[in-house]
Amino acid sequence: MSLDTIIQIIGNGIDQTNILLVLAILDTILGISWRLKTGHALISNRFMSGVTRNFVPALLPALLHYMRILIKSNAPVYQYAACLIFVTSTYFLIQSILSNLAQLGTPLPNWIIKWIENELNEKGLK
Repeated sequence: MSLDTIIQIIGNGIDQTNILLVLAILDTILGISWRLKTGHALISNRFMSGVTRNFVPALLPALLHYMRILIKSNAPVYQYAACLIFVTSTYFLIQSILSNLAQLGTPLPNWIIKWIENELNEKGLK
């Protein structure tokens, strides 16, 4: 499967940003739920850095899409960069979502626990 085919499947920068924003909101809701469940403060430096780390990359594909339109470029580099940002951000957001689900007590298969082990270690759960 070529990169152009992948880009056709996942859409343009606006579509990618919409997907990333939904994942970032879901991750934030799960993080807040865990904080409420455990009695942690809702706002902390770690929480705010996580929100920033989720939402800033989520907006980048749309920014690249609009830059491409503004400069009237047909160069595929903007699409390729947006696709790379989308794939990378999606990977880390899914890990964070699964980690938050594990924190909330959702039973996950062992292979997923192994996959998110670094995220759990970063959050101080392992």
